[in-house]
Amino acid sequence: MARHSGREVKSNRLEARRNGMKDGYPFRSINDLRGEDQEIIGNMIIKARDIAQSQGIAESGYKIHINAERGGGQVVFHLHMHLFGGWHDKPHHL
Repeated sequence: MARHSGREVKSNRLEARRNGMKDGYPFRSINDLRGEDQEIIGNMIIKARDIAQSQGIAESGYKIHINAERGGGQVVFHLHMHLFGGWHDKPHHL
């Protein structure tokens, strides 16, 4: 996956704002995804896997979490995911 400079990201956000996207992000939450956006969520999952591998937690296990809207725990309103891992025994909730 390509890396982007801070300047490119800022430029992309400014362009998104010009196109009417709140806060420069095209998706407020996963609820805004449409069928044609499948590649976006797929890329996010692959990137999370790559990060887990680079951080050395892929083999021991990790979880990916997406909050949807305020009632689902979302407090940052653009589409993003959380990657949890690195437990030495098992997650606290198990």
